[in-house]
Amino acid sequence: MIKAVEHGGNLAHLAALAGYEPTDCIDFSANINPLGLSRAVRNHLIRELDHLTVYPDVKQRQARDYLATYHGLEPENFLLCNGAVEAFYDFARWLQPKRAWILEPTFLEYRKAFASTGAQIQSIPLKEPAFTWTFESLRLDLAAVQEGDVVVLCNPNNPTGTQSSRSELEELVMWLGRRGAWCLLDEAFIDFIEEEDASLLPLLQKLEKLVIVRSLTKFFALPGLRLGYMATGHATCLEEIRQQRPPWTVNHLAASALPVLLADTDYQRRTYEWLAKEQAYLYQGLKAFPSLSVHRPTANFIFFRYKGQRDLRQRLWEQKLLIRSCWNYPGLGENYYRVGIRSHLENRRLLEVLGEVLENEKGDS
Repeated sequence: MIKAVEHGGNLAHLAALAGYEPTDCIDFSANINPLGLSRAVRNHLIRELDHLTVYPDVKQRQARDYLATYHGLEPENFLLCNGAVEAFYDFARWLQPKRAWILEPTFLEYRKAFASTGAQIQSIPLKEPAFTWTFESLRLDLAAVQEGDVVVLCNPNNPTGTQSSRSELEELVMWLGRRGAWCLLDEAFIDFIEEEDASLLPLLQKLEKLVIVRSLTKFFALPGLRLGYMATGHATCLEEIRQQRPPWTVNHLAASALPVLLADTDYQRRTYEWLAKEQAYLYQGLKAFPSLSVHRPTANFIFFRYKGQRDLRQRLWEQKLLIRSCWNYPGLGENYYRVGIRSHLENRRLLEVLGEVLENEKGDS
């Protein structure tokens, strides 16, 4: 029986437990760009190895200056993090809210981050089958929000893949601000969406109680390096967080790679070309199975509900394919799964093996 794990991306550990060679397995449990490290980033990291004898800039000036130019904002609006997850814990420690309102099912670390500071977690269930929300419906759920509270959202949401419009998000953040409440918006997967109006970053200066968290590890395929950033228009939030956290949490290789990543337009173009083809291919392939209820994807992963009785994660792992069971997300059960979109050959392999598993289930019934 495959071991239950809290997050995706545990391929090496699970392969060792099963006696598999990791290179013989395909990891659909983590949502990482299958194009891998770009040549520009790989060459940059090699060149920068000699600079590991020097401490990183504790104020991250070069990277923050680049982010300001890239997004048309100010350096003071940004703070680099050792991956996006660090940002959730840093912000929770800084804000110390009495209550954190979380739209669920969603990424599990939000709960842990705010619970670690003693906040009372208020879950707002996103209703099946769509797992979506509107401002009007959410305003009723948030009627008891008070000054100093925080509302946490993920857009596009992980694991459901649902995307909220900028207009709905802006209306919600402005409404929260009038009540003295904060909004923490996780945009970890926003880079996989080509539309320019998908992010709230351009509205940062007029939404003071909005904090946006971005991840660079998924789109640019470097989760082992750990790199993300926080952005806000609040005057003191990020500088106070920087003073509270230990120095040098972001290493030199990560910070110096940021301008190279964002300037690599060729890699970004190839990523969008791959995703346009493979997202449609895998979505249509999964939809063809009657026993799966598949959600339309917006990013680089696909969420679905299985109507049968088998443990799909276990069955696929027996064929050395690892998918993400969503059993531990609040509001979901063991029949919900998420698969990362990978190369065409790997996606085809998933559909072939899944088809065999589901066909065998018919024979068993």
